[in-house]
This record gives sequence, C-alpha cells and structure tokens, in this order.
Amino acid sequence: MSNTPKTVNEALSLAGKTWSIGEDVREITRIENAQVSQYDRRTVMADVYWRKPGGKERIKPTPLTTFTTWLNKATPSC
Repeated sequence: MSNTPKTVNEALSLAGKTWSIGEDVREITRIENAQVSQYDRRTVMADVYWRKPGGKERIKPTPLTTFTTWLNKATPSC
C-alpha cells in the first residue's frame, strides 16, 4: 500500500497523525517547506518532523522522500 502523498495538501495533512509498523510508532509533529518538485512535477518534497510517543521531536527534519520509505510500510494508528 502506498501512503506517499501525491499533492502538497496531502503532505501537509500528515501532520498530527501517528503511524506504526509493529512496535515502531512515530508521530508526525509537523511538515514544513512542502512543494512539488520543479524537475518532474510529480514528486512532493517536504521536511518531516516526527517523534516517538512520549519522546522529543527530532531536531533535524527527515526529507519526505526518505520518510515515505518507512511510511509506505506503516499503518495509521488511532
């Protein structure tokens, strides 16, 4: 299943959602600098800030293109 955002609005809507793969749970705290790639006009690029439940938000963002590798294996948590 692909959870890769196809639009800027889909990317921005990830903020505040929690995803998990088994015991590995991540809460997306915010999305910044979301934009469509100027090169292929299909890839959505953004900075993803996330944390483990009860933990601190990561200081450095993860690029959305990297984060979707994990996200595509994950399922939404309640």
